[in-house]
This record gives sequence, structure tokens and C-alpha cells, in this order.
Amino acid sequence: MTEKLRSVTTTTELVRTISENSNILDMKISDKCVVDIENQGNYFEYLRLFCEKELDIGSKAWLHPIPELAYYIYESEKWYIFLEALYNKFSEYEVQRDKNKYNVENLEDWGKDEKPQEIQISADTFHQFLSKIEVFNIMEYESIKDITATELRVEELNHVLCLTLKHKINIIYKEPYILIKGDYIRMEDFSTNRKAEMDLNDIQKKLLTLLQSGRYKFLNVFALKTLFIDSDATFPGIGMRFFAPKWEIIGTRNINLNGICGEPHLDERPNTVQRGGDSGKDGEPGNPGRPGGSFFGIGEHFVKGCNLTVTVNGGDGSAGQHGEHGKYGLDGTYARLPEGADNTNHADLRKGITSINGFQYKIFGEPGKKGGDGGNGGRGGKGGHPGIIKIIELGDSSEISMHANPGKDGVDGQGGDGGTGGDEGGGIHAGVYIETLDYVAALYGIQKKQDGNLSINIYLTLITKHLVEKMAFLVRMIKEPKTQNQEELFARLIISQMNMQAT
Repeated sequence: MTEKLRSVTTTTELVRTISENSNILDMKISDKCVVDIENQGNYFEYLRLFCEKELDIGSKAWLHPIPELAYYIYESEKWYIFLEALYNKFSEYEVQRDKNKYNVENLEDWGKDEKPQEIQISADTFHQFLSKIEVFNIMEYESIKDITATELRVEELNHVLCLTLKHKINIIYKEPYILIKGDYIRMEDFSTNRKAEMDLNDIQKKLLTLLQSGRYKFLNVFALKTLFIDSDATFPGIGMRFFAPKWEIIGTRNINLNGICGEPHLDERPNTVQRGGDSGKDGEPGNPGRPGGSFFGIGEHFVKGCNLTVTVNGGDGSAGQHGEHGKYGLDGTYARLPEGADNTNHADLRKGITSINGFQYKIFGEPGKKGGDGGNGGRGGKGGHPGIIKIIELGDSSEISMHANPGKDGVDGQGGDGGTGGDEGGGIHAGVYIETLDYVAALYGIQKKQDGNLSINIYLTLITKHLVEKMAFLVRMIKEPKTQNQEELFARLIISQMNMQAT
């Protein structure tokens, strides 16, 4: 442009040359300046006509400010390229992750944690700041590191720092919605995934408490510039909505909105049976899984979207409760003595007796009772319904993996075992014998006579009281000793009484 201006002789040519070159440089010249130059040309033309002689309008003098202007344009171009590169660099994840290290009040604390915040550059600290950011290798840094710190440049630099380092997250709670807004938002700022409560920040603790209360069903995130998905997130069954022009996935990430699984029973099987022989109670059915949540997103640019997986599967049903075991059967009762009988062994009535005939028998006890039936196992809980995923891609394809499957049904419970039968009741052994008897010895308890007089005795393991009383009556009839004939008579009488009792 400078060479072209050397051959210009009129203001009209001057204006035309400046306009053409400013268009090439994509610069807009003020209309007022163009009009002023054209007016100056008209004045010269009027004077030339009035004086009737050629006037030197000083075209060479017009070139004096051009080199200075050209350098200013060059320097300004480098400055604004630098500012744009600085903005882009400070918008990257590595800076946003640690932005509190750079948003420091005192530049001596640059790069340090937990220092007073709110960076503010002045003309005095302008070049100190430029020296601090040399390590970031920002475009055109070498071209502007010694640039003059004008008031406008200091203001523009602070504006870039305000946009990238001073922004804050705003959270609004309005049932059933939680709204998170900000320029740059990191998932790590509000995700509570796999963290001990002591490691949560204040935002995370409040979110966890509110979501667990069940009163908030939707988490909406609005990132005006970039949403960094740098952490896994698990929010069972809720609705999550992401709105950001740019999504950037850091590492391999998962957003889990699966439904809650059915709650398992506290007891493996019921425990209600108390009495012997009772049947076991049927197991309770498993609890159903809850439906999966929903995910909705809008974005234009997705950086490494293939590294993100979103799942809204239904929750699995819990296992059915096992059936209760049946109670064991009651034991059978023991055999009962006949009415009026006892189990006394009347040894005094058996002195001197020799058995010549008889038999034994057993009185059986009652059989044991049947054990109770086992309860049926409960049915497994039904799996929950899947949720919905919808992502609107305004530009690039997101390539995000999406899974929405129904939950699995729970396993059916097993039937309870039947109770064992009760034990059989104990029996009683009894016997009846016909024996030789020295009736005198039987009645008086003396030794058997040598002549072996025939006599008879009935021996019962269980002898009734009635028979004992009958024999006692006979004994009383011979309290005094008798002759031999009398003894035979009484012996026959005893035998006949015994036969009558036996029948």
C-alpha cells in the first residue's frame, strides 16, 4: 500500500487506495475520515482554480503516518491472536480443573492451592503475568511478551481472565428439579460416585442428601461453554438433562441412571411355626425392580464422545423368599395301664411258685403324628422397566454408547422341607402264667412242702387290683392251719375262683 501511495496525486486516488487495502486487511475505515480527506481535496481543487496555477498537495507527506499505522496493525493483530489463544488455553480442562491455582489475588501465589482468590492485572503487573504463563506455550507469546501495557490491553487481558478463571457455579433447588448453571462445569464438581462422605465437598454433600430424600427427581445441567465429563456418575432412577455447546469426555466414563434393584427380604425364609405338625408358611414374593431413569442431552461438539456410556436399565427384581420348613410331628403317647391297674410287681404272691404254662404279649403305644408340610417358595420379583435416552446432536455425531434394557426377574424361592414324623409311643410288656403252688407257702410265705401238693397260681406282670382283692378274700378264709383234707378243699376252691376270674 505504501508503494501505491507514492504515485497518488489526488485525494480521490488516496481515498480509493486506502479503501481497497483496508478491505484486503478486513479493516473498516471510518466514514468521517473518508469525508474529511475528500473535503480537503475539494479545498485544494478550489484553490487551484482560483489561483490559476498548479498546487502541490503534498502526496509524499501522506506517507509519514503509514509505517506507524502498519506497525500498529501488525502489533494489534499479534495481540488479538494471543488473546484468543490465551482464552482457548485457559478454557481447556487442565486449567479449569485447577483454576483456583491461577485465580490468585497475588501473582506470587500463582500455581499454589488454597490462596486468596480474584486475580486482577494492572499495568504494573502486566509483564509479570506474561512471564508466569510462558510455560503454556501460547500462540504469538514471543511476539507480544514485550508489548506496551496500554490501558486497553490491560482491560482486555482482565476480561479474558474473568471469563476463564473467575466464573462460578450456580445451583438452584426447586422441587422436583435441581438446576446447575455455569460457564464451565465439571462432572467432578457435583458427582458423588464412589466417594466417602468425608471426601465430598459442600455441593456434593447437599446434592447427595436431597437426592436421597426422594423429593428431587431431575438434575438439569446447563454449561454455557463446556461440560467436562471427568467423573463417573450414579444417580439411580432420576432424570438427567445436559445442555452444552461442547461436551468433552475425560477418560472412560459412565453415567448410571439404572433403576434401584428390588429390596431383598431380611429373612431367608419365614419363621412362624410354633406347634408340632404345623405346616410351614409360604415364602413372600421378591420385590420388583424400580424403573430406569431418563437421560436427555443437547450439544454441538462432542470431544471423545465414544468414551462415554449412558445406562438407564431397569432394576433387577429381588429373589423370592424360601418356604418355611414344616414342624416335626408330635411323638405318639405311651401305652396306658388298664383302668384300676398298677405296675407293681407282687413278688410276695410268687414265693415258691414254678411256672408250668403261660404266654406274653405287648400293649403298643400310639404312632407318632405326621410332620408339617414345607411352605412354597416365593416368586422372584419382576425386573423394572428401562428408561429413555435421547441426545440431540446439533453438529458432530456424539458416538455415545447408550443402554436401556429391562431389569432381570429375581430367582424364585425354594420350597421348605417337610417336617419329620413323630416317634412312636412306648409299649408295655405283659404275661399270664399257670404255675405249681404250695398254697400254704403262697398264703403264708413259707417254704414249699416236700410232698409237692398240687396247687395253682396266676401271675400277671400287670395284675388288676380286683384280682388281688379276690385272692386276699380267699387268704382271709384260711387264717388258721387246716388238716390235709381241708387244705385240698381250699386249694380246689382257689383254683375255681382263679378260673372264674380268668374268664
